[in-house]
Amino acid sequence: MQNRWMMQKLSVVTAETLSGLERLHVGRGPDGAPVLRGARCADCGLVYFPPIGICPSCASTDQAAEDMPRSGTLYSETTVHAAPPPWFTPYSVGYVDLPNGARVFGHLRGSPRIGDRVTLTTAVLGRDEDGRPVETFAFEKKEG
Repeated sequence: MQNRWMMQKLSVVTAETLSGLERLHVGRGPDGAPVLRGARCADCGLVYFPPIGICPSCASTDQAAEDMPRSGTLYSETTVHAAPPPWFTPYSVGYVDLPNGARVFGHLRGSPRIGDRVTLTTAVLGRDEDGRPVETFAFEKKEG
């Protein structure tokens, strides 16, 4: 007998179907600030990002879109010192624990430390072959 997840058709997101930050499931809130578009499983309640069409915990395909909180706590981080052109180095990445239970992996701006409160922003990673900036979501230390 095949697992339920093996029989589901999953939509493929490509550069041709979405552009810019939308490819990364990033939208803009009413105030213009970036917001991550995640999912909540209707069967087990797991909240996760990015939405992948199937729950990573119970394999249910019954899920609802959910905007992720914009702030969280830095769980872990590392700095990358080598990358192929045209990406800027060094850069930092890490996991951020959000208040809704999701743990999100993303780029870090500035120098947040483990345990710091961080907030969602955007960052330029490098430039594409036409010289245009390549943008992604990132987290930076929350002031105050």
